[in-house]
Amino acid sequence: MISTAHPSFAGSAIAYPATKKLSCVKLKAKYSLLLYDKPCYEYAKSYLEGAENRKTLEFYAQETKEGYETPLINDQSDFLQKAEKYYNECDYKAAAVYTRSAVEKAFRKYCQDKKKKIVFKPKLKDYTTEDFWGVVKADVNSSIQSEIDKYRALVLNPFSHYNAERHEIKTELKDAIKAVKNLKNELSKQS
Repeated sequence: MISTAHPSFAGSAIAYPATKKLSCVKLKAKYSLLLYDKPCYEYAKSYLEGAENRKTLEFYAQETKEGYETPLINDQSDFLQKAEKYYNECDYKAAAVYTRSAVEKAFRKYCQDKKKKIVFKPKLKDYTTEDFWGVVKADVNSSIQSEIDKYRALVLNPFSHYNAERHEIKTELKDAIKAVKNLKNELSKQS
């Protein structure tokens, strides 16, 4: 078993302080990777993506109205699945944010898998979707290119920021989610 040592582990039961977050990546029936560090967890999760029999879960301590803690377990579904979930619940801003995250992840994964050359920036936070899209765009058919260009400008960027003068438009968001699915399908065929 690969794990970080923490005094609140007791056998197979997992207890954790309210201020800590535990991430668990189940590698097969026999192995688990337990992490308290979110960036390390995200890295491990992306590295293991696509592996057979892999399941990722996030555990949180959620405080109840009565003041005690209960576990909250997030089953890590795909960003587009989350976008569709929030879309169906009429939380369009959350759906747009998850759709934007899905397209950013697809761009980065494709560039990494295909060893595409992109401008070096010392901090990951300094990259924009344009840094990746400029490289990915050439490998995508023209109809998907125009869909992604349209919805990046119309939905994915504006919906992700606060603007009291712009309301979320359901149809555009639904089409943006579909466009990102089409992009992911096309990119996966090329990998």
